[in-house]
Amino acid sequence: MRGLLLLALALVSAPFGLKGQDPKGAIEAEIADKTGGGIAFARVSARNLDTGLAMEILTPASGRAS
Repeated sequence: MRGLLLLALALVSAPFGLKGQDPKGAIEAEIADKTGGGIAFARVSARNLDTGLAMEILTPASGRAS
């Protein structure tokens, strides 16, 4: 009986465990000063440590990066 219960639980929860990650991914940031105002032209960089792929941008006037 316990084995049947575990099997039923595994079958019910399996669809939730099979979701994959978005292969492209995304990074969003808001660069702000102490008052909360966006910092224009802030340099934002990110690097994937596994692949070495790097990206660098300058924020617009709003200070938002994506």
